[in-house]
Formats: sequence, structure tokens, C-alpha cells
Amino acid sequence: MYSPRAQLANQLVALGLSALFVAALKINVGVPPTIIVGGSALVGFFCWRATNLRRAITPVPATVLFLLTTAALHVHMYEEHSALLAPALQPANPASIDAVIDGVQIEGMANHHLAVTGKYYFPGLYTAILPMIPGICAVWWMLRNRKASLREGEGEKVKMKLAA
Repeated sequence: MYSPRAQLANQLVALGLSALFVAALKINVGVPPTIIVGGSALVGFFCWRATNLRRAITPVPATVLFLLTTAALHVHMYEEHSALLAPALQPANPASIDAVIDGVQIEGMANHHLAVTGKYYFPGLYTAILPMIPGICAVWWMLRNRKASLREGEGEKVKMKLAA
């Protein structure tokens, strides 16, 4: 569907934008989120190359799956950001604490240390699976459709050979 030159241009733009955004992320957020997001971007780039770069996919199902993945990601991020973790503030105290951090009063910080509370839940731990569900469905759908379109392409080649 795309010419080899257009494919190369698309790949260069995608890699350039990914590198720019990953660099901005590292500067503003730090190394761990950069590794997670940058690694995901790299895997996504190679999956894009393997699936719909050369053969466009049907846009409506892809858009629905993308929007579901994005909505689930926002639910996960909301949970992560709505709970404020106490970085080593009274780690032996099993009760929630109030503290002033960088001039901001934060109330009801829960202790997430397993050795102190006997339970462990890091905000976002369980909801991290939410964006993976439609994301995995999207990957499965794209790979299934890619195989079907490859089979159709082979069938067209056979028909063309028989007609010749």
C-alpha cells in the first residue's frame, strides 16, 4: 500500500518523535518511567513495522481498541496519582500519616511497607492490567487480520498467475 520510500519516511518520523518524547520524559520525570515508556515505544514501533506499516488496517476497530486502551490507561494513572506514597516517612508506623512535602500538606498517606502492615498494595498495582486487556486484544486482532490479508494476497497472486 505504501511505497518503500513512504515506509522509510514514516519509520524515520516515528523513531524521531519517539526519541524526542523519550528524551523529554527522562528530563522531566526520571529514569524508571522513561524505561517503561521508552521500552513500550520501541516494542510498539517494531510491532507497527511487522503489522500495519505495509498493509493498512481497518480504521474503525483499530480506533475503538485504541480508545479503550487509552481510557483504561487513564483509569490506571488516576489511581496511581490519587494515592500519594510516603517515601520513607515514618516507615515503622502502620497507620496513615499526615505530612508537609515541599510545602504542601498531604493527609492520610498510607504505609505500603509489607513488613510493617502485613499487606502490600502499591497504587496502580492491580489496575495496571486494565490497559493490557484491550491492548492485547488489539495485537491479537491486528495479527489475525494480517494473516488473513496475507492469505488473500497469496490467493490474488495465484489467480493472476492462472490468468496469465
